[in-house]
Amino acid sequence: EVTVAQYAACVNTGACTSANYRSDCNYEDSQRQDHPMNCVNWSGANEFCSWVGARLPSADEWRAESSNNGARIFPWGNSPEASCDYCVMQDDIAGHGCGMFNFGTWPVCSKPLGKSVSALCNLGGNVTEWTTTAAGNEIYHCGGSADGDGGYACSSNSCYKRETSATFWWLGFRCVRATRP
Repeated sequence: EVTVAQYAACVNTGACTSANYRSDCNYEDSQRQDHPMNCVNWSGANEFCSWVGARLPSADEWRAESSNNGARIFPWGNSPEASCDYCVMQDDIAGHGCGMFNFGTWPVCSKPLGKSVSALCNLGGNVTEWTTTAAGNEIYHCGGSADGDGGYACSSNSCYKRETSATFWWLGFRCVRATRP
């Protein structure tokens, strides 16, 4: 996931438009520089990815990494079940965002047990992420968030549609680029 500090660097160069300034967004909170950049619409996410020489993933690419090409229920495997040890989610014991009640994101990579087969962090939980896959006038975003319940928040198959102008505290993004063989 792209962090607040990374996005702020793009804004400082003028390559990215500034993010929403709302109390539920990480951008304005100096204590959340290592948290995922949230409250960014699809265009803002694309601006950042272009700035770093990358792009947003397609929904199929996102699912393939998150599920190890369909072999995993969760990014970390088929068991154990989703918990706050593996993913930032709504938990019956800890509560909203695994106990982080104020718009419950955690720092990026704060749940290392939940890494994907390629060691990517937060493909389950924390914030759901924009993709490039369109469905009519909407774009898919994949992954659960700190606001989602258990297995739903951490599942490798969680993808939903939103208008490209949407900005929510539970919606962020990551970038991908081709690697050399």
